[in-house]
Amino acid sequence: MSGFYWNIRGFNKFSKHLVVQEWVRKRGFQFGCLIETRVKENKAKKILETVFPGWSYITNYDHHRLGRIWGTWSPRVRVTPCFQSAQLVTCSVLLEGMVEEIFCSFVYGFNLEEERKELWRDLKDHHDSPIIRKSPWIVQGDFNEILSGVEHSVSGSQDSLGMKDFQEVVQYCSIVDMSYQGPRFTWCNKRDTGLICKKLDRTCLLYTSDAADDMQCV
Repeated sequence: MSGFYWNIRGFNKFSKHLVVQEWVRKRGFQFGCLIETRVKENKAKKILETVFPGWSYITNYDHHRLGRIWGTWSPRVRVTPCFQSAQLVTCSVLLEGMVEEIFCSFVYGFNLEEERKELWRDLKDHHDSPIIRKSPWIVQGDFNEILSGVEHSVSGSQDSLGMKDFQEVVQYCSIVDMSYQGPRFTWCNKRDTGLICKKLDRTCLLYTSDAADDMQCV
């Protein structure tokens, strides 16, 4: 069984609804997350119920007017929301056929370095939780920060304070990058001159038991 995360960068268009719905159906996903939907709260319920019929969902509109994070899951999965903020939604997930739950944190970091400090504090608090530390913990999303200079298209980029903050959190939480396929960079400024690309999206894992052996995230 597998879960998904998609930085959709706008989810108001019907054409995107069809693409996501078909992708989830073909892959057999049972739970996952969309971020950066740019959908107003009064339209979210209808879109979610159309794209994911019969599924449950959680959004963080209570913490940010743009509802930056949407989590959704099928009736075959037991999901219990544990934490919500403007940058982070965490749930416990019990997959079909498994005895032990896993924890999934969906991230959409703010653009400004100072605003992301709250995200870093929340992730550290998660790590210190005795419940999460005893279970596999998946952290995935758009962190809006790189982990190393090679994740920036401009060679020789200097270490920023924001990058050092991110590195410190990863070390503190003992999480590691999961392998991935596709382009190295997940974001670019789309400029004809002065083009900059970065890897801002990733999936990390704190692996502490066998419950995550069959878990695949896309």
